[in-house]
Amino acid sequence: MQTQYRIANFKVLLLSMLAMGILVVVLIYFAQTFSYTVNQTYFLIFGLSLLTFMMVYINLKFSKLVSFEIINNNINIIEDNKKVGINKDDVIDYNFYLLTHKTMGYLLRINTKNKEYFYWIVWVNLQKITEEEINNIKNLQKDISEVLITKKLKRGIDYSLIFLSWLPFILLALGLLTLVLGMFYIFSL
Repeated sequence: MQTQYRIANFKVLLLSMLAMGILVVVLIYFAQTFSYTVNQTYFLIFGLSLLTFMMVYINLKFSKLVSFEIINNNINIIEDNKKVGINKDDVIDYNFYLLTHKTMGYLLRINTKNKEYFYWIVWVNLQKITEEEINNIKNLQKDISEVLITKKLKRGIDYSLIFLSWLPFILLALGLLTLVLGMFYIFSL
């Protein structure tokens, strides 16, 4: 049996993030109609929790399990009973890297003469990351780098994706900085 990897769907992720942003604005609009802040707080906590669970469910529903098979300098990607074959000679460049944090998964980008393939490899078991899964991904990374040894290249898209993977942490730091500076301002009055 081949090792399977869970692949997140970029389009669904981006659309669900956009939809969640719009729904958060609507949620805040309705929260302003409450006259008591306690009711607003409960409403926002419940609403944001519900939106988060919906986003996670949608992303899990549209993720898929794929297998990578490396035979005779060819990379075969098997998904939904379809087999996509990538010949070593057709590959212009590729990159395989860890996103910001281990829990965010890995990104595999293969640029061929005909098409560019992106695979955001996340964990099959979303409850706990196992050593077996980590070893499987490292073995896949090693196997692909052995086949495409001279083709590894980091491009602008890779830097952009790494920056986007850092964005939640940057926003968290900016939010905490704003909170601290706001507290200093309030206490200095």
